[in-house]
Amino acid sequence: MSDSFPGADAHVATSTDRRHRMQCADILLSDQPSRRAARRWITSTWTGYPGCVVAAARDQHGRWCLIETRDAGALLVRATGSSIVDQAIVELAARVRYDQWIAAGAAP
Repeated sequence: MSDSFPGADAHVATSTDRRHRMQCADILLSDQPSRRAARRWITSTWTGYPGCVVAAARDQHGRWCLIETRDAGALLVRATGSSIVDQAIVELAARVRYDQWIAAGAAP
């Protein structure tokens, strides 16, 4: 694990990347229109991308983000007031979850 920033060793891809890039990813990120769509996308990620450890789906308007590891429950991050959950926050939070997964004894 790198000390430079959380999840520095993780390979990150988005749902708009080419399939071969997504297949190599430890972390997958996506924008979704609803929590139901986010849960469906995350579930399909475990099936379609078996190497993926963390999947994070953000509301397309930045109101919330759902982050889940393959073998743990989901974490919901919500924006407050006029703030938004931007892509950088989602990626950082997903990298932190990845580091927690590694620290718990899982192997990539």
